Amino acid sequence: MLAHHRKVVTVVLILGDAVLIGAGFIAAHWMRAHLLIFEYRALQPLTNCLPFLPLVIFSWIVGYAAAGLYNIDRPRPLRELLSITAFGSGLGLVLFLALAFMLREFRASRLMLIHCWVIAAFAAAILRAVLQAALLFSARRGRGLTDVLIVGPSTTVESLCGWIQARPGWGLRAVPFSAKNGTPQTESFEEAISRHRPGEVVFMGKPSEKMLASCRRRGLKLRFLPDLPPVSLLRVNLESFAGLPALCLRELPSAAGHCFLKRAIDVVLSAAFLIMLSPLFLIIALLIKLDSAGPVFFRQIRIGRDGRPFRLLKFRSMTVDAAKAPPVKVTGRADPRVTRAGAWLRRLSLDELPQLFNVLKGEMSLVGPRPETPLYVDQYSSWNRLRLLVKPGLAGLAQANGVRGNTTIDEKTHYDLAYIESQSPAVDLALLVKTVLTLPLHREAY
Repeated sequence: MLAHHRKVVTVVLILGDAVLIGAGFIAAHWMRAHLLIFEYRALQPLTNCLPFLPLVIFSWIVGYAAAGLYNIDRPRPLRELLSITAFGSGLGLVLFLALAFMLREFRASRLMLIHCWVIAAFAAAILRAVLQAALLFSARRGRGLTDVLIVGPSTTVESLCGWIQARPGWGLRAVPFSAKNGTPQTESFEEAISRHRPGEVVFMGKPSEKMLASCRRRGLKLRFLPDLPPVSLLRVNLESFAGLPALCLRELPSAAGHCFLKRAIDVVLSAAFLIMLSPLFLIIALLIKLDSAGPVFFRQIRIGRDGRPFRLLKFRSMTVDAAKAPPVKVTGRADPRVTRAGAWLRRLSLDELPQLFNVLKGEMSLVGPRPETPLYVDQYSSWNRLRLLVKPGLAGLAQANGVRGNTTIDEKTHYDLAYIESQSPAVDLALLVKTVLTLPLHREAY
């Protein structure tokens, strides 16, 4: 995070962890002694356990270090912190058990050590979250920032500077060193280094030997950002090619096993949902009929995987004459074409439920990028068209994070490509649950 105070922050984290681990060990002993309903093994008194406290603290801190919990290059969300601290706490527990086994003097209560593992993991995550918040508060006021000299063509330099400025939690201050005619000027590079004294230098392109020599003399941290096409769908590995470092870009494999499992889950769950929701379907159909004249269902051409069109099925939420009006990209609030029943269906996203039939037919998946109309797809860039590499979904990462309604296709594409890169049955299940719990509450649903 704030590289300028990296050593100080690391020391604060180690000392804080030591105090919290010790307190967690004592709290775990108290919980094991007083909260257990039945006693199946005698517990050593706390006075007999305290001599092993330094060993516990040492083991846990080593586990935290092995898990990368003292790497403060960037801020992390609380969910990620909890995942890493649980792993680091587990490593500490394993190390302590191994050392305690060799000493053969500490009769460890397994339940007490489990309590200690949980308490330590939560405490470490909260400590880092609080410290990140304090550093972010300081960074937003311009204190303790590390200057980063960014060298490259003016357009890419400006883009990266904007990215850094939008993330004050990283504790960086972007110093642009733009290029003339696309090539950095070596003559003024030495002056920029001496004037700004950056903590690191980012080269967006190939630097000259004179630039590298200047950075090495000062011991600066260097980053190299190659000029590559969008690689959201690619796994990047650093490999050796002809004795030289090379970035190997490989598209995510569409393994047959994964596709078969995803399709099997789609069939089973969509069929189960259709059966369970059939009473709700009947109620919605009755409301639509009572509210306005016309069919219950609405069919519209959407673009699916590999650009293949299909007929998407929805509950009708507009008047019958709406189909005769000129096409619009996005339905807005207070659209006069939307019926009274349709407004509630859209607000609760219930108009999307008939797409379970599309999932059952294999035209869609339960989870994936939302399908768009040909009007939208015709305006896709080559990067946007990467969304079409997989089946469209009834639920998606963008919608689960509140990105819907009048948003740009680029914003949706960022989320969709992130999903495609990390898709798995576990991710699909998590997105389905999150969508069911949060989608009806989004204000952008209309």
